[in-house]
Amino acid sequence: MREETTEMEKCLVTVAITCFNAEETIERAVLSAVSQTWRPIEILVIDDASTDSSVTIVEKLQATYPKIRLIKNTKNTGVATARNILFAESKGEIVCFFDDDDYSVPSRIQEQWERIIDYEKSNNTNLIICYCNRNVIKHGEHHVDHIVNSIGRTLPEPSGEVVATFILGIDSPHQFSWGVLGSGTLMLRKSTFEKIGTFDAAFRRCEEWDYAIRGAFQGAHFIAVDQPLITQYKTHAADKSGNVSLKYSLLLRSKYRDYLQSQKSYLRSVAIARMRHHGAIGNVMRARFWRFVSCLA
Repeated sequence: MREETTEMEKCLVTVAITCFNAEETIERAVLSAVSQTWRPIEILVIDDASTDSSVTIVEKLQATYPKIRLIKNTKNTGVATARNILFAESKGEIVCFFDDDDYSVPSRIQEQWERIIDYEKSNNTNLIICYCNRNVIKHGEHHVDHIVNSIGRTLPEPSGEVVATFILGIDSPHQFSWGVLGSGTLMLRKSTFEKIGTFDAAFRRCEEWDYAIRGAFQGAHFIAVDQPLITQYKTHAADKSGNVSLKYSLLLRSKYRDYLQSQKSYLRSVAIARMRHHGAIGNVMRARFWRFVSCLA
């Protein structure tokens, strides 16, 4: 690791955690934030009107660890609005998101910070969105099932409009390092957030895709640490089940319809969204059908 302790000591990092009905996992997530080797640090937890014991658990942790600050929403606003509140309340120069059902290794902030600093110096830009790879443990299991690799983990890292075309499913040039975008691995300067703007409150899913698209249109660079710095525990929740993901994936296409039509790719992008959804839930025949439609489009 680096020995740039002077710069490290000057840079306050805000760990931002959104919490909703996460009584079984929130303690693990918060303690992984407390255990970060990075200092100075503040930990913001926003509870989005949970109906379980999540708030009680965080309050007990708060009594032991004064770096934790709990924000309570009186009504459920959705993850996009909750993240906007966290940004508004954050004091850090850098904001790092932790999901309420994931675990981050103690060196996560340090390693993502180093990646950002190195990239800034090499590419003369600070409009950077940084991710990391992640281990995935399926619901009810106790071992790592697979590793998910993030966008921009190796050279050459993509930037600009091409990232929007990748997310929307209409183009992904082979020379770039493609992978997933995960809000639970997201780290960026607060100045980057201020330039790109707030998360769109219309999205209760796929909000990070919309955010990345807007960043891409502003020329943002997408990078990642090529290591699994978090463990994602797959959980079942109402906002993740059924057609919820598809609903917001289609809303994303609707939002950027004018752009997609200018690329003669709107119908193709919609078909790809449906193909990905049915493939993810194991509906092979429907996935094949929408793949065929996407080829026609």
